[in-house]
Amino acid sequence: MRPTSWGIFLGTLLLAGQASAHDLKCTTQVNGESSLVLSSYPATLHFHYQVSNTHPTLPSELLTAEDPLLAPFGWSFTPAPPVTIPVGDSVTYDFDHTINSLADCEALGGGTPSFSDTLEIGWDTGSAQCSTFVECKASPQFTCGDTLYVSSRVATVTDLHSLDPTTFATAPISTTVEWGYDAMGLNPLDGHIYAISNEHLIPDPNPHLIRIASDGSIEDVRPLPELAGHEWIIGTVTRTGTYVLGDFGTTWATIDLPTLTVTQTGHTFDHLPLAWAVNPLDNIIYGYNSYTARLCTFDPTTGVLADYGPTLPNVGIQPCSGSFTTDGTFYLQCYTVNPLENALFAVNVTTSVATFLTTQAPLAIGDMTSCPFLTPATPRPLQDRGFYLTHEQALDRCLATGSIELAPGVVIDSVQRALQVLWANPALEMQGAPATPERALRTQLARELVVGECNRRLFTPSSDFAQAMQDAENQWLTGTSGQQGALERLLSLHHQGAQLTPPRGFQSGPSTPVHAVDLMQSVGGTP
Repeated sequence: MRPTSWGIFLGTLLLAGQASAHDLKCTTQVNGESSLVLSSYPATLHFHYQVSNTHPTLPSELLTAEDPLLAPFGWSFTPAPPVTIPVGDSVTYDFDHTINSLADCEALGGGTPSFSDTLEIGWDTGSAQCSTFVECKASPQFTCGDTLYVSSRVATVTDLHSLDPTTFATAPISTTVEWGYDAMGLNPLDGHIYAISNEHLIPDPNPHLIRIASDGSIEDVRPLPELAGHEWIIGTVTRTGTYVLGDFGTTWATIDLPTLTVTQTGHTFDHLPLAWAVNPLDNIIYGYNSYTARLCTFDPTTGVLADYGPTLPNVGIQPCSGSFTTDGTFYLQCYTVNPLENALFAVNVTTSVATFLTTQAPLAIGDMTSCPFLTPATPRPLQDRGFYLTHEQALDRCLATGSIELAPGVVIDSVQRALQVLWANPALEMQGAPATPERALRTQLARELVVGECNRRLFTPSSDFAQAMQDAENQWLTGTSGQQGALERLLSLHHQGAQLTPPRGFQSGPSTPVHAVDLMQSVGGTP
């Protein structure tokens, strides 16, 4: 059984004393509601607080107003107490806070993907509290398979829709005027489309890496000053999460998506193609060179771009977008001599034969991507932090093969020590003072490393999980800027794996939430 703290708490909590002279009450809302569920990021939370005088004949004085959760982010009740509130009147305060990711939410929740925000007020004869509740869920993911995803931009409007390469049926996913984007690539490790913002359709002085969920919501991941001054138009993501980009010219770059780090930039001798994608059968990047009407390959380890094979005369010298399906078919959606229609082709990359499939509505400035890798899209059974918090026997089995050494001097050698790390509150230091963002991130990553090591010992994770663990361990030891990406990758794999049935014969032992809490309370501090 999962801990009940993972359930959804609804409603506003109001704790107040009996009516007496100088009485006050408070109410609070988040985005106009008493409770809220988030599933797309970033999300701006608008908190509204109201303190009212409930005495029928006398004014009341608000002496204190505090919000321990949001105070570290600049929350400060205005007008500042003491404040005299006349009969029948109230004072209000509004505060906005942005949740950039699921990890941000878990930091506020002390490790759980939910939190309560509580306003605490006081006056001369009493006190009261009122709360709102926020639950966070992972943003919905695209699934790997044979569906193609196509974008089209007209003026400032960018549309995204799905395309079935067998029936040619399309379905709308999203429309945005806030983001113009190109160079799409679907990451098989987290099920999100990544793209580069390109608001002006020219070399961008301030490009941003964006992430698109399957519901069409767009997250601004981070600015990319390293890639400024280029118009990035082609993109693809490899099986291991490397985002390979090309501009409208000869410049290419790679981004390691698990760590969100630009790892390479380079130049080719010839103009880059206008379409490329990774073939799932051989993991090679294939492209269509619209300048020569031939197929080409690109190797991001050497920077070598090479045309090969005969021309594709029925495709011609036309701009195209391309992506693969699971069987290694390269689909091209291309301009034609008719400005009112595009053409869809299925290309055999071995024989360089392009088969015309159908005409479609023109894409204007368009792009196409897919996730043809089936292996990463099928996560292995794992467990998440909530499981290990309440299954003492599983922790015993994990530690039976030896201690977990997070770093020199940081050793997990007992259930008590493991629970100390797993229960650690990222928002607080050992003495109860607010933790810095850097410290909070390291605490979160340490917790997931303990979970990951137990998963590695008790299950048989995929090679992608092993790579994620290695990256996370390196980031934790070095304390570099890639810690956030490493944390999100581990969280995603743990959450995905926890939805699956454990292997037959796996014995986790009984759920022991009460004993686990007792053990947690018997030790102090954070790792």
